[in-house]
Amino acid sequence: RYIGNVARRFHPLRNPDICNQRHLGTSPSWSVSQWAEALRWFQRSVAVYVLTLPTSTARRQMMRERFGQLELEFTFVNGVDLRRSGGLEQAVQEGLIPTSFNLSRAQAEALRLRNDMGGQGSIMGTVGCAAGHFRVQKHAVDAPKRRPLTV
Repeated sequence: RYIGNVARRFHPLRNPDICNQRHLGTSPSWSVSQWAEALRWFQRSVAVYVLTLPTSTARRQMMRERFGQLELEFTFVNGVDLRRSGGLEQAVQEGLIPTSFNLSRAQAEALRLRNDMGGQGSIMGTVGCAAGHFRVQKHAVDAPKRRPLTV
């Protein structure tokens, strides 16, 4: 991995001998009342946001069903689809993408070998995904007493 111009080793696990022991990750056996208290805490403390494109109807239905089964409240936040006509301009106007952003320049940079982005294809999905997460962050600011969780 490179950080700036300096090559550094990247180790995702500080103690792999501990993290790779399956028995250390087993779930405790909780009572019904403990599960109920955990659910109450979660509902009080966590705001769940599901980031998805409005056109992803199957994903939306699956999320509705699953969160319904879990009895968890959630909010859909529309993702940013830069393939749509005017999508980039709308995202810039909303403040999700800086006015100085140059998609052509970013695309050229993404295609450079050193960036290891596959060397082909558009970065519109990557930029749209990042912009969607910024949109979720804007929603999270409106609910500061609850910790945001984005799915």
